[in-house]
Amino acid sequence: NLLYKVVVSDDGRIKITRKSSGSIIFSTDLKKLIFADQYIEMRVLLSNNVVYGLSEHFDRFAKVGNRTKKYTILNAGDPVNYDMPLYGSHPFAMAYEPDAEGIINGEANGILLFSSSPMELTLLPNRVLTYKVLGGILDFIIFTGPTGLDVLQQKSEVIGHPMMPPPWSLGFHICRYGYKNTQHIKDVFTRTRAEGIPFDVQWAD
Repeated sequence: NLLYKVVVSDDGRIKITRKSSGSIIFSTDLKKLIFADQYIEMRVLLSNNVVYGLSEHFDRFAKVGNRTKKYTILNAGDPVNYDMPLYGSHPFAMAYEPDAEGIINGEANGILLFSSSPMELTLLPNRVLTYKVLGGILDFIIFTGPTGLDVLQQKSEVIGHPMMPPPWSLGFHICRYGYKNTQHIKDVFTRTRAEGIPFDVQWAD
């Protein structure tokens, strides 16, 4: 009782569609695959031009493919700048699917490229997501939902569940970049306590 249908054509096309609506979950043309030494490029047709995910970036939560947009997936840890990668690399995209009339119906799917290699993802206006990967293999995992929550639960079954945070980490925190020395940290601590501002943790970045 699969929710989806997989078609592999003789001309190298792979297409996964949802049986109930016919919506595209995953589609690619292997004739356009580039597989070279330390470089892989593959294009995937998405079910929607609005996707969620595509790594940690200082950007919109919903990534809208109304223009060509590139996302570098490479842990950085540099000061935050718009469109730049942050601390985590998660080559995962989730999209909601339209029905036959083009109306988003609440069904969703997800695509995970299970790779830690540096890569660049390009979201194009025609619902195409291009993967450019420096090495490794193409280990795609497709999550069929059918709801967005189902997709996220299926993903967590693959990559592991979040760790339960220690209680002290759930309180108020002070975190800043640029402490000069230990005395500077102590001064901030003392000043904050004197002002009656509650905090449980002070970080020295």
